Amino acid sequence: MGRIRVGPARIPDRESPERAVELLVERGYDACEIDFESGFWMDYPWAERLGELAREHDIALSVHAPLFGWVGHLETSGRKWSSALGALDRSAGIAAACGAEVVVFHPGFLLGRSREDSIDAVAEQLALVRERLEGKDRAVPFGIEVMGRVRDLGSLADCVEISRRAGWVRPVIDFAHMHATSDGAFVAPEPFREFGSALGHLASGDVTRHGSNPPKRGGRFAIGPCG
Repeated sequence: MGRIRVGPARIPDRESPERAVELLVERGYDACEIDFESGFWMDYPWAERLGELAREHDIALSVHAPLFGWVGHLETSGRKWSSALGALDRSAGIAAACGAEVVVFHPGFLLGRSREDSIDAVAEQLALVRERLEGKDRAVPFGIEVMGRVRDLGSLADCVEISRRAGWVRPVIDFAHMHATSDGAFVAPEPFREFGSALGHLASGDVTRHGSNPPKRGGRFAIGPCG
């Protein structure tokens, strides 16, 4: 089993990378996600310095792309696609600058298509993203987040299939989302075993666990032994 790292889903201070890393160390974290969900707030020199300090303190970084940076559009033209591609491009550039291990992004939506056609669209558009990133020497690993939507794209099975097609993409597991879409099933060992089986060969590599809120002891969804 690989090393388990724990960290917050946002940089704790935006004034300086020095203060941000200082706070991470004080709080005992060895990982941190750079939070661009609402937009970019960090420039490249800031990212480079953050990366230097994170490496000094053995803190693993990841990047969450802006929420509008999703793939699976109905067509690869127009403002929405251009904005999404630009967001993923810049996210990868920041990741390369700071040495982040993965760029997390969201899958698109069914948009009236079958699940199969939607997954095809995601895979095809990821190939376009990869082509652009390779041309800029920023082809970092990407992670597709499991969503909390029951009747739309983004289930664990969807994300595993997309990752299987694109070898540079890994599933990003959000147990809170999976707990919600399973009607609260993730309180016993069996759902976790089924989850491991669903990952298949992908479970032997790096797996990123992403969450919106930290689990709390005493609640229905807490971190602890499964059996």
